[in-house]
Amino acid sequence: MEQEYFARGRFGEIMRTEDGKVLKLFFPEYPREKAEAEFRNAKYAYELGCTPIKVYEMVERDGRYGFTMDYCPGVSGNDMAFKKPAYILRGGKDLAAQHALVHSKKCHELRDIRTYVCGVLDTCPHMDFLTEDEKERAKRYIMSLPEEDTVLHLDLHTGNMMVDADGTVRIIDWTEASRGNRAVEIALMRFFFTEAELFAEATPLQNWIYARLRTVVGKPFFKEYRRLMPYSDEDVEKYSIIAYIYRREWDLVTERTKLSNHIKRCIEERCR
Repeated sequence: MEQEYFARGRFGEIMRTEDGKVLKLFFPEYPREKAEAEFRNAKYAYELGCTPIKVYEMVERDGRYGFTMDYCPGVSGNDMAFKKPAYILRGGKDLAAQHALVHSKKCHELRDIRTYVCGVLDTCPHMDFLTEDEKERAKRYIMSLPEEDTVLHLDLHTGNMMVDADGTVRIIDWTEASRGNRAVEIALMRFFFTEAELFAEATPLQNWIYARLRTVVGKPFFKEYRRLMPYSDEDVEKYSIIAYIYRREWDLVTERTKLSNHIKRCIEERCR
């Protein structure tokens, strides 16, 4: 089956196939187990109705792993802001609606985000700024929080929204999908809209623009999401330590100090 190069991401390439589908093929160094996990997550997302993009089968090409799925028309929410500047006024609401859709679904088969971040505390070298006592206190606190099955995307920003010509939005990239309390994702979005590093694949000019526009998108995002799915600020604070640990594992240079300080503060205030 012949492939036509279509797009390139952080971990792999997207190619159109002769039968009209898409092949997502990860780079050679990308672990097979992570490729398989994203394949499973994407299947769950489709079956649950989180996205209309159907996933078909795992493939291997010259030692590289990937999977086939439906073609998703349109451009990313980021590119829409450049293609149609007026979309900036709508992007936050679209993003909120997609979060609300995802958070309306339940799936016990996804990884438990509580267990996952406790594993990060145990094994990730980027967490060495914490003492062993701090790690243990954090793990006890995190696992004392209720187990929940709400679907979390955990990387749902405008770059992972595809918007087609008629305004239909589809969510892509289910690599990080997990289950847990939706307050984890709201805490993550608060960080994203205020302190997070912007898009690694963007040009310096694009990042300069994104930095100034994200508050324009963020304000309507939180207003619309709260209208669709009310939440308490206290719940967001209670679960924010999970969001910070999850993000700290990424070890983005510009975020290291901020996230380390946030995690230390959460442990001091909540993990007695």
